[in-house]
Amino acid sequence: GSRNRGDEVMAKCKWCGEGGLLSSTDKHGLCSRCHLQIIPYVPQVWRIIQESNQLVETSKKWETRLSRCGLMLEKLEELIQYERKGLSFTSPSASVLFAQVQQTRQAVVNDAIREIYEDARAKAEMATIPSGKVGAANKGALKLRDLAKQVGMSPAIEAAAGQLRAYAHQNQFRAFIDAAQKAEFKGNMKKALDQYQEALYFLKTDAIDDAQQAKSISQLEAKVADLKTQASTSKSATSRKPQRIE
Repeated sequence: GSRNRGDEVMAKCKWCGEGGLLSSTDKHGLCSRCHLQIIPYVPQVWRIIQESNQLVETSKKWETRLSRCGLMLEKLEELIQYERKGLSFTSPSASVLFAQVQQTRQAVVNDAIREIYEDARAKAEMATIPSGKVGAANKGALKLRDLAKQVGMSPAIEAAAGQLRAYAHQNQFRAFIDAAQKAEFKGNMKKALDQYQEALYFLKTDAIDDAQQAKSISQLEAKVADLKTQASTSKSATSRKPQRIE
């Protein structure tokens, strides 16, 4: 029997979709124009992926490893676009590699969280004055916030940042109390009162629910009231051992 023209096999480019009876495609299913655009480009992309993977495996800086994971994902996404049209240039496939790099990236993020936290705590512990401890802890918390901007907030980042903020809070509070008790010990009641009031203001205006700090707030309020009473009844209050504030 005779065959209709519509029964003829048509060569259609997998990428641009163009083709016809007189068209031809290469072994990948690409027309000559798309072949010239894609085939020389794919090895360039693959080289970037391989170089980036090498850096991810060897670099000791999490910043470098994280940025290279991002670049790998970006380039693999390009290859996945080809894959979706039936063009596969890698084995395993670009989509499989993409999932693997995502896992690697998460491991790098976990390393970054741990390194930022441990570095901040180490610097805080080495600091000899409270402001140094507070500064080091807060700086670490800010670095974790910057990390979250890059990779998205996660429970792990929030937990580490929360611990550093709590450490900074504790040391800032202790700084006020230590200054107050030192002044009280020396008989400088005006300065002692000022520092106790600073500590009280600090607790009442921080982000922590007052109910969770009720004991410290109550003790401070009583101490402030006591020093105000002393100041009004005697201008020469004698030095005495300060009461411990928890």
